[in-house]
Amino acid sequence: MKRIIGDEGDTLEYKDGRVYRNGEELIEEYLKEDMTFPFETIVVPEKHVFVMGDNRNGSRDSREIGPVPIDNIVGKVLLRF
Repeated sequence: MKRIIGDEGDTLEYKDGRVYRNGEELIEEYLKEDMTFPFETIVVPEKHVFVMGDNRNGSRDSREIGPVPIDNIVGKVLLRF
């Protein structure tokens, strides 16, 4: 399971251990440690999303596999406790 960090057309950047979407830092209070696995600035292509796991330093996500086609999304988390 991954979080959608960016939608089509969003620009995502990594600066000083933080993720920025369209120039604004994402507030990610759910992360337990600083991210040390950077990525190149990207504009999310049409009909794709950019996903990242909460365990940023051990997750295989869009930083490695690239943007994910929207058609590949199969569910949505409704409740987490």
